[in-house]
Amino acid sequence: MSSSNLGKDVLEWLCEDDNPSVKYLALKNLLGRSEGEREVREAKKRIMEFGAVPKILLRLRSDGHYENPAFVRKFGQAFSDFGYLPKYKATIWQLILFAEFCADGRDERIRHTCEYVLAHCYKQDGLFSMHGSNYLTPCFQANMLWSLIKFGYSRDPRVKKALALLTRYQRFDDGDFRTPKEWPYHGRNDRCSDSHSCYAGCARGLKAVASIPRQKWSDEIEDYVRRGTEFFLMHHIYKSSHNPSQLLHRDITQLRFPIFVFSNFLDILDILLELGVKDHRMQEAVDLLESKRKPNGRWILEHAVSNMHTKIETQGEDSKWITYKALHVLKRWES
Repeated sequence: MSSSNLGKDVLEWLCEDDNPSVKYLALKNLLGRSEGEREVREAKKRIMEFGAVPKILLRLRSDGHYENPAFVRKFGQAFSDFGYLPKYKATIWQLILFAEFCADGRDERIRHTCEYVLAHCYKQDGLFSMHGSNYLTPCFQANMLWSLIKFGYSRDPRVKKALALLTRYQRFDDGDFRTPKEWPYHGRNDRCSDSHSCYAGCARGLKAVASIPRQKWSDEIEDYVRRGTEFFLMHHIYKSSHNPSQLLHRDITQLRFPIFVFSNFLDILDILLELGVKDHRMQEAVDLLESKRKPNGRWILEHAVSNMHTKIETQGEDSKWITYKALHVLKRWES
């Protein structure tokens, strides 16, 4: 899909100054501009000066942690220090947003947030732990890996060990797995590795791996990607593999942003194409995406995440984030 086929008016809209992250990504990935070009460099710089990122940074302590006094009084300091709750306001959620918004990983405030997460959520055995748990939660493990890799931590021994743990133990099962009791699983109580693998965890895991350059993939990562992509392809991205007339879950066709945990069909298409996957079983999801495009060439935010430090976009209105992501998917699919 050439830039002329993307729609001049839509591209101009995406490249307005009010959302520097979208402008930066659109210039690079839709218009093919290089990192060294002045307009791209200025958009990247503006991410740290205007919009969501500086608003969030104002809420964090100097060590990169967000702390809610009422939460501490109710649940205790130790529980707050993990940085997982309150949901979407605590520290780990800000790290995910910083990575999504392409914040500058060289900024000391971003580095402090990364170091805080490594100091308080990482365990010596390679596990990223939600509020002290000792079993693998793939969506959480993968979200932390993806964010830290995006900020240049791919060579950190802790990140390497956590990645090895994820690619070894995460499951891609379709209803035929019995969860063991042995670590890092949680037996009968393990919702993440039940008989049918958690779709959210599988998507987040593949996204984390997609952030690693292909030439740096180990044999274990290659196998992980092969198993993970086939898991999504046999579901035709968003359908039940056992009954293709049914959705995998009721919200999977909703266009939402940001994606913290719960994935949707656009997110999965984006991840697979980032991995270089093109398969005829993706076509229905591509057609669904096309069908949601408005006559003005834009897409609507169908589900907004609430309870964040700053509002990103308005549910039910044209979304720059969804429109950028949709066009990026279609450009790669059609190229």
